[in-house]
Amino acid sequence: MLALLISFFGFVNASYLTVLKILQEDACLVGSSCQEVINSSYSMFAGLPVSIYGMAYFLTCTFIFAYKK
Repeated sequence: MLALLISFFGFVNASYLTVLKILQEDACLVGSSCQEVINSSYSMFAGLPVSIYGMAYFLTCTFIFAYKK
């Protein structure tokens, strides 16, 4: 059950970061600006934001843990 919750919150976090990347909004909770990190050269891989790969990973984990017997 704990793994299911962690994977779900990981998916929510990756989704939030993807929305920030697409909308180019600065919604940093701590510090002065998260845009430097979101727009860095390491934030993209193969033409897609890294957070999209995180969404796919955590969504897969969520389904695996939800239907695990």
